[in-house]
Amino acid sequence: MSFEQAARIMCEGMGTQFDPNMRTVFLYSRGELEDYYSALR
Repeated sequence: MSFEQAARIMCEGMGTQFDPNMRTVFLYSRGELEDYYSALR
């Protein structure tokens, strides 16, 4: 799964499957998370 697909799933699930408070944290950290994800591939 691409990072974009995972990010979309995370954002769509905020408030239902995931804690809505994590949206702010996820969006703030998105660049770092994407860099980390890319390094794993």
